[in-house]
Amino acid sequence: MSSRQHDFIIQMIKIKMKSLGFDVIASDSKYFKNIKEKIPPTILNHRPDCLGFRKIDNSICIGEAKYFNDFYSKHTKEQLNDFLSLLNDKIFLIIGIPFSEKNKLNTILNTNEKNNLIVLYVPKELLPNDDT
Repeated sequence: MSSRQHDFIIQMIKIKMKSLGFDVIASDSKYFKNIKEKIPPTILNHRPDCLGFRKIDNSICIGEAKYFNDFYSKHTKEQLNDFLSLLNDKIFLIIGIPFSEKNKLNTILNTNEKNNLIVLYVPKELLPNDDT
């Protein structure tokens, strides 16, 4: 079960996708309880948090939100590395994280500049409380 903060980061990823011309075609966010969306398909044994498609050039955008404790799991490392392996001129990846986790993500990514990788840093002050 995802947290309200995790779902908020997914919403920020979806906004970024839209700003890049992608239509969000699937999302696993429950941030807005009254909006039902298709669940993203499994990609290389992992289900992303959201998926976008840009018709103009037939590009795909994978969206993945990570929260504080996610950075310690083997699953997160495998998932991000699998998604990174797909990147090319038609496949993008947006990773959304709390800004304070920047160093942890850089350790996991273990990579320099990667084409079509976008990291969205969300300030802690914007994240909602879990009880709201």
